[in-house]
Amino acid sequence: FMDVLSMQVATIPITYPIATALGVDPIWFGIFIVLMCELGMITPPVGMNLFVVHGIGPDKGGIEDAIRGALPYALIMILFTLLRSADAVGPSAGPRFDALRSKLRRRARAAAMTDRRGATAPCRKSKELSPCPRPLSR
Repeated sequence: FMDVLSMQVATIPITYPIATALGVDPIWFGIFIVLMCELGMITPPVGMNLFVVHGIGPDKGGIEDAIRGALPYALIMILFTLLRSADAVGPSAGPRFDALRSKLRRRARAAAMTDRRGATAPCRKSKELSPCPRPLSR
């Protein structure tokens, strides 16, 4: 039973680095997070906004009226999310994952080339992972 800010504070520090490492655009990731948090606020079983709307309604009808009123907006949010996810995972996702995989391999090779004190490091001038010809400055 969390409000939107609490959900975002609890999830974004964990999921943002993962999403950016996978090549997800940070702006679209932020839009996705806001949409999912708001969707959680208007859908049962918790749906705190439904209880607020039900409480301030002038006719004091059942909560089913609030659920029926929020249903089109929830469907629009779900449809938008599905369309955006299909675009993000479509044919262009393969090169992003390949680039991430090769980047992680380069980092692993570079880490394997250094000793515990970090005496050797890959040259930044060339794309090869060979030790620099000059000693590293401390």
